[in-house]
Amino acid sequence: MSGTWLVLRLTNAADQQHVVRFLPDGLVGMTRVLPTLAQQEALFVGEGASLPARVRIRDLPEEKLPKSETAKFARGWTVPRLSADEIKEIAKRMAD
Repeated sequence: MSGTWLVLRLTNAADQQHVVRFLPDGLVGMTRVLPTLAQQEALFVGEGASLPARVRIRDLPEEKLPKSETAKFARGWTVPRLSADEIKEIAKRMAD
């Protein structure tokens, strides 16, 4: 349905004001939760929502996940950090 949105965490005030257009006048205060939404939380707003609602997006079963070969962003932050010597070696290779 057009005009229906699942709005994830937004910290930019201009983006939040865009969401206000989809909320009934009495519920514009819901935009205050946008910067504090957790992972997998969203606001469901627009024509398809009888009332705007804060919803939780559940995990997909393994067999329904996209078959992607791209790097897993979150895992990139959990691997051990490079040592100073490893960084110098990489910088040297890039300079050559």
